[in-house]
Amino acid sequence: MMEISTKMQAYQFKSYQGPAAFATVATPQPAADELLVAVMAVGLNPVDYKIQAGKMKPLMKAKLPLTMGNEFAGTVVAVGKQVTGIAVGDRVYGRPDHQHAGTWLSISRYQQHRLLKYQKN
Repeated sequence: MMEISTKMQAYQFKSYQGPAAFATVATPQPAADELLVAVMAVGLNPVDYKIQAGKMKPLMKAKLPLTMGNEFAGTVVAVGKQVTGIAVGDRVYGRPDHQHAGTWLSISRYQQHRLLKYQKN
């Protein structure tokens, strides 16, 4: 089992139209219906830059600092007590809901319905 640090890195911006940079943040703990994923790949899209520029404020009420990224792929490192069908070590991918950007993290927390397990060919 992977040792999970209490601190991790996140790629964030602190103000609209400001630069993004890596910051040290607290590692989340999973709730009963959540999983922790060691993020291995992140998708940045034009919408990420629109969010950073402040152009999405009417649609997305973001709290700053905001972590960038809208898609992810990685490996499950912890599961909540109510999670079924996905275990530590499984490779998964997904995206947060429309109100919660932020996948460019060392370890990220997601509800189970926000991700899918890679299928073996």
